[in-house]
Formats: sequence, structure tokens, C-alpha cells
Amino acid sequence: MGRRIPAGKKIYSIAYLLEKQPGALRKDPRYLPMRESLEGSQRLLALRFNRRCYTLLHRAVIAPENLEHFYRTYRLPRHPFFPLFLAVKKSYLDSRERARVEREELIRQTVDSLPPLVRTYWGAFIGWEESLGRRGAPLFRACLYPRTKKKAREYLSLSRGEWILLYRDYLERGKGKYGALGEKEGRRLLDRFALDLPPPPAPVDQGMVKSHYRRLSLEYHPDRGGDGEIFRLIGEARERVY
Repeated sequence: MGRRIPAGKKIYSIAYLLEKQPGALRKDPRYLPMRESLEGSQRLLALRFNRRCYTLLHRAVIAPENLEHFYRTYRLPRHPFFPLFLAVKKSYLDSRERARVEREELIRQTVDSLPPLVRTYWGAFIGWEESLGRRGAPLFRACLYPRTKKKAREYLSLSRGEWILLYRDYLERGKGKYGALGEKEGRRLLDRFALDLPPPPAPVDQGMVKSHYRRLSLEYHPDRGGDGEIFRLIGEARERVY
């Protein structure tokens, strides 16, 4: 028998534990024998345990050398099901962790491959949000940081104009989240990016602003097939950049 469960506490079973396993784990060739060992044991089917015991099994945090202690603590039978389940779940979790590390590395490499100015402002906007006391720039990560390999690859095909709109939308969400806090500096960053200028504190002069504006206004003028919204943002940036 398992440990006595206090009245009112939720109890768990081996059947429930298996039902909560992801589909990918069920494709493991060891899963079917494990399921059959449960169905063939009335003792396992009748076993009940508390949430702590369930969590230790579900997360596969019990090392083989600690199994005996685990059996004694939760008054579990020394059944082959437990080491087999832990091995299968640990294998699944390890594969998930490898996939996560691989995904994050690919995303990092993709971010490093973005155009230099886009990448520079990527860091500048993270720094802006952290200057507001938001460690780790949570809004930037929620709005802009790619969480999937597909999204990261999509970023490589974005035009500069699309990046202007992405950064603009990020700052709009920042205004909603942080209010007027840091709004002026955030807008200053966007204006410089819209005009293809380096971020502060790099100096810019009037000649640079005029030269960049002329070039970009021609590129994005609606009469020449450009994007009217980006054209408007560039015009506003020219008026505010100083």
C-alpha cells in the first residue's frame, strides 16, 4: 500500500501519471511494455500517492541510486515499472532539452546575422527598456525576440521599412505598458533608426539628417511606389531628430 493520503488532499495513480505524458513520449518503444506492466499488476492499479510523489515521478528527478529511498519514503512497491518509467521520461526530457538548446543556438545565430544597423538597434532598444528598470527587457522579448526557428528565419527576409514598423509597434506597446516613462528616449531611438542614423550617443549633424532624409524620402515616397506609412514616419523623424 502507498502512504496514507490525508482527507481532502488530491490523490494520484499510475494510470493518471501515464495519461498526463505527452504524445512524443508514448512513441518510445518502451512505453507499451511499461503500460502492459501496469495493466498486469493489480497492486500498481490500486496504488495511490500524493502530489509530491507524483511530481517527482512526472519530472523524473529520482536518480537510480535514490530509488530505494524513494520506495521507502512513499511506501511504494519495488516494481520494475518505476525504473522503466523514470528511464523513459528522463530520455524524453533530455531530448527536449537538446532540442531547446539547438533551437536557441539557431535563433542566436540568426539574430547575429541580421543587418548591422538592425542588430545595433536591437541592442539599443533592449538597453532602453532595461534603463526603465525592466531587467531582461521583458516587453522586447515578448514583442520582438523570435521564439521559434521559423520566426527567426522570417526576420532575415524583412526589409528595413518593415523593421521600422516593428520597432514602432514595440514602442507603442511600451507606451501602453510603461506610460510616459522613457517615451522621449524611445522615440529618439526610432527616429534615428527611421533615418538610417546610428543610435545615441553617436553624434549626427544637420547635413547627415538632410542627406539621409532626401535618399529615404525618395525610396519610400508613395508616388514612387513606396510605403506611405514609412514615408510619414521618416518625415516626422526628420522634424524631431534634434
